[in-house]
Amino acid sequence: MGLPLSLFRSGRRSFYLKPTREIQLLSAFETTEPLSGRMGDPLRLAYASYFSELAEAALVEGEPNPRLFEMICAAFRTLSETEKGAVLQTLARAVELKLLAMTGHRPQLDRCVLCGAEPAGAQRVAISPLPGRRDLRQPPRQSIGKNDRP
Repeated sequence: MGLPLSLFRSGRRSFYLKPTREIQLLSAFETTEPLSGRMGDPLRLAYASYFSELAEAALVEGEPNPRLFEMICAAFRTLSETEKGAVLQTLARAVELKLLAMTGHRPQLDRCVLCGAEPAGAQRVAISPLPGRRDLRQPPRQSIGKNDRP
């Protein structure tokens, strides 16, 4: 009789790999980094699931990605240790931006890609829905005009 696995845990595993099978058999798992009981909170589970889905979308099957693994483990640790509130939303945005950077899709945030201007002090900026654009001159446009290039 098998024991249930806890979600979002890091550890050592043993499994039987049979290349001809789609599903592999996990024979043992030992948690090496237990997380706090806060991970049972539905909001934290939702964020952890979201981070896992982002990571899965960024992975290439069969290729290890230790940097991505460490980032996700750090996000899980932060999820389990921090209080609720805006910190969780900020963590989600940080994970998204780091993942974009890791996959070569980091938006340019230090200057406007249209005019080259840098934000002055506490100037508010808008991120355009067009790829990699941040426009300091005006809010993002709803449609792509003939002069806009993706």
